[in-house]
Amino acid sequence: MWELIEDKLLSTFDNILGKPGEPGSILFGRAPENHVKNSPLLVFVPGLTNNSSMFYKENTWYEKAVNEGYQTAFVELYDTGGNPRSYWDNGAMLAWQLGQIHKRFPDRNIAVIGFSKGAVDAQTALIHYGRSELVQNLYAIGSPHHGSQLADLAFSAKASWLAAVTGMKNEGTRSVQTGFMAYFRSITDSRKEIESTSYQTIAGNHSGPLFSRYFLGGLIIPGDSDGVVSVESASLPYGEMIKVGSWNHGELALGRHLFPLISDHINGKVHVHQTDAAPAFSTDGNRIVRGGIGNREEMEYFIVEDEIPDFTADWLSTEQSEEIILMDPDGKHFTPHTVTEADEEFFRGAWHHTFRVKEPEAGKWGIGCRNSTSGAYLLVISINSPGNPALHLQQSDKHRLKIKCMDPLQTVSSSTMRCTYTPCVDGIKAGDKREVLSPATSEAGPTAVLPAYGEGIYNLAVDVSGHTSGGTGCERTIMKSVYCDNSGKLYGL
Repeated sequence: MWELIEDKLLSTFDNILGKPGEPGSILFGRAPENHVKNSPLLVFVPGLTNNSSMFYKENTWYEKAVNEGYQTAFVELYDTGGNPRSYWDNGAMLAWQLGQIHKRFPDRNIAVIGFSKGAVDAQTALIHYGRSELVQNLYAIGSPHHGSQLADLAFSAKASWLAAVTGMKNEGTRSVQTGFMAYFRSITDSRKEIESTSYQTIAGNHSGPLFSRYFLGGLIIPGDSDGVVSVESASLPYGEMIKVGSWNHGELALGRHLFPLISDHINGKVHVHQTDAAPAFSTDGNRIVRGGIGNREEMEYFIVEDEIPDFTADWLSTEQSEEIILMDPDGKHFTPHTVTEADEEFFRGAWHHTFRVKEPEAGKWGIGCRNSTSGAYLLVISINSPGNPALHLQQSDKHRLKIKCMDPLQTVSSSTMRCTYTPCVDGIKAGDKREVLSPATSEAGPTAVLPAYGEGIYNLAVDVSGHTSGGTGCERTIMKSVYCDNSGKLYGL
């Protein structure tokens, strides 16, 4: 929710259209004393669950922009009022706001700076709501152009309860699931309006430090990421990547890091893709996921294959657990050394309990927690194995998805899919979700059968079990969202 900005801070703005803290408002920054001729007017668009104060309250975007001679404007979208919406709703509101900004400064070119989902909201306003001619540049910072696997996780059967408790089951998060964003790209990237605006992107590839609040994203998201959005998702095929830097998602919001890059680009000083090296904590096919509503002494079981260096576990719960319990394949219980930290980002208000087990014995392990009350929880286990499988879902016919896997799952004995479905009409939610549990093994190999519910978002959590070439058991979980349009075509595979 919006936090009231001090009167002293509000007084630094020349004019406010609307009321501070209300969706649809525009805050016009004070006129710079050293205005740079022909410089664009900078419009700042906040991200999911954020409001405009993220750019000027305990941050330096506003200060740096004014000091360098830029006129500024800051917009409030639906998220400001505590009701995050999809980019269709936010895009429509932003299109109106861009029109009002243009009326006030008709002779200025506009450059939009969008943080995270704010840049997707902005592109929707430009391409689908007719504002592309008003905006010369769109700077997208850590933006999920191809969706976020954390959004897939939030709407999966595994994490749905936890996401609901922490407020992450909202229309904004729903709209950036990877399957739906694949559909959005298909109806956006070929539009002629793309040519009217120059697109620049900036990404982070640091999901650390180890066991930090962005570490869960590093466990869930394949490849390099900022802990919320992957570098791959932050890229656009027709956009210029200004920099991939060693930042997490929170650091990408800081003006001291990013404003100099954008200002240099505006002034023609940055033209090349630069990359800072940083460790990647995740590869596709390395995770086991469990979750739901637990009792006060919940225990989850999973299989670990032989000869792996270590595994990392993150137990995320609605309250700080009194004790984390680990059971090895011999049935012995002990308490691991656990790092406990409150989540202040995606599952805001929940508690991380994270630990690592080195050289684990092959077999059946258990992880549990002891709490004073029952509550929602999510367990993500990352298997550090040099032979982690590449797991993919491929469409084999209209509703059947084939599970493709490599080493160490030499033999797949079973797979079970839990699918949550949200009806949509033209991408807009049109009903309540449904859930189906589907065994997913056939003579033709492991498959998952997509229920034929029609147009909408299908969020899939597929647990795959089998054996390695050495004969030990092995488990993995595939997390994926798929969008089905009104003609039955699937997006996101």
